[in-house]
Amino acid sequence: MNYRPKSTDELKAMDLLPAGTYPFRVTTAEDAVSNAGNEMIKLKLHVMDPATSRQTFVFDYLLEAMAHKLRHFCEAVDILDKYESGTLTPKDCEGLEGELELIVEPAKGDWQAKNAVRDYNIFAEDAKPAESTALNAKAVESEDDSIPF
Repeated sequence: MNYRPKSTDELKAMDLLPAGTYPFRVTTAEDAVSNAGNEMIKLKLHVMDPATSRQTFVFDYLLEAMAHKLRHFCEAVDILDKYESGTLTPKDCEGLEGELELIVEPAKGDWQAKNAVRDYNIFAEDAKPAESTALNAKAVESEDDSIPF
């Protein structure tokens, strides 16, 4: 058998999802403090590629210093009222679903390449995706099965 040997870094990079838009679910959220001493919420996100069923977990951090990401998260998971109140708790975030833009951060020094959240996708109210996502797919039954043509 002939093959090209791969380094440990190359093998780990193969486990990453390619950059793109994916559905996510917040699996855990907890209070934390940044290295600069700022309050933040640490999120553990379950991200899945519906096309391939590949999945990963990604950590992200919501803090006031990254105001656009904080607001976009709240909009993406439909808790803008919590954002507008100026108070968001980890409990408010757990179990919520939405869509995010995933990137691949290249390896730096001792740190390996990893997936990271670039931003959370927000939709105009009339363009929001269906309630069910690839992470929580359910058949949606119509109240009226008749077709008007």
